[in-house]
Amino acid sequence: MHLNLLRNTIMALTTLLIGTSLLFAASLSGTVSAVDGKGMATVHTSDGNEHNVKAGEGWKTGAKVECETKNNTLECRHVLSGVGDPSATTAIPFLGNTETKYFYPSGCPGYGTIPKDKRENFNTADAAKSAGYMQAPECK
Repeated sequence: MHLNLLRNTIMALTTLLIGTSLLFAASLSGTVSAVDGKGMATVHTSDGNEHNVKAGEGWKTGAKVECETKNNTLECRHVLSGVGDPSATTAIPFLGNTETKYFYPSGCPGYGTIPKDKRENFNTADAAKSAGYMQAPECK
């Protein structure tokens, strides 16, 4: 009897833990509603809430972002409009790959191939270099 109770409790806790993990892994889309001079931004997310988050480089009011919870902190990344679409009017000038530590100018063929979860945005090549990135060999 005790073994059944223990087994059922473990199964219920495991189900709860998996459900909670899935809930927190979900991403939220949002729009930057304000950026202060101290590196913080206010983001209005798709769940109807406003959050204060660390602003990414070059964020401006109205920018589209994608947010997810990591280590109990909401982290947001700029949504890259036009990656791989030459007709798009807005693109980040330089993308860094956080895994390889290479950065790509917007005209480089490798620019649109970086997985979303491995992207870091830069407005200048110098900013990417200062962050420890090197220009990708195929972009030179």
